Amino acid sequence: MAYTNSLIAYLSKYRSELSKTSQLKLDSNPLRTLESTELGDRQILENAPSILDYLDASSKKSFATFQNLLEELSIPFRVNPRLIRGLEYYTGIVFEVKCAPEILGRSQSTIAAGGRYDRMVPKWTSGNFTLFHGATGWAIGVDRVSLVSSLKLPRRKFVCIVPELDADYTLCLQISRLLRQNEDTDVLIADGDDKLKRKVSLRVRVENGTITINGSEVKLEEIVMHVKQLLDTIDENPIH
Repeated sequence: MAYTNSLIAYLSKYRSELSKTSQLKLDSNPLRTLESTELGDRQILENAPSILDYLDASSKKSFATFQNLLEELSIPFRVNPRLIRGLEYYTGIVFEVKCAPEILGRSQSTIAAGGRYDRMVPKWTSGNFTLFHGATGWAIGVDRVSLVSSLKLPRRKFVCIVPELDADYTLCLQISRLLRQNEDTDVLIADGDDKLKRKVSLRVRVENGTITINGSEVKLEEIVMHVKQLLDTIDENPIH
């Protein structure tokens, strides 16, 4: 709170020079002004108070320990005291993993982000929790990671099981369990999702307890063999 008040006091002196968006944020959520990309705002923020000057002793110690661990693991990092995450339940260190801006563009360069949030459980429940609930989480943009990574993702085969009736779902689950024994095969149970069905290699139809593959009736104990034989003749589908 002390840092927020200090930031408000500093930016209020330049209110008329801030962008319209930052002026609104200054009133509603002052910390979000730090993420502005407007050139005028960035110039004003250059001399804004730093949150690093407002850490208590415990936070300073944990932050220093965290940086030491990154150094020992040879993980390159840069401390950004103006890093703001969109979610407001964070209570400790927050982070972003970025690629070079020329690869995906500056606005798309963040490929993973997260942080520490110790008070989320009581915040999202009745608040009756009195114990400490330490937690850390992050989100990863799989599509961005795949674009910047030199890692060759495995190509896999997809089987789509289509239940015609609600009563067929139990049998569909049995079939999916059997088919997932093939390590290079992904199995989906899809109901009415035409876009999803177009992405698969093979469709297994279940209707009134009867299993058909490409129009041919198959017994449950024979399905793995039949599917494997058919998949061997089908090119792999790329992961999307």
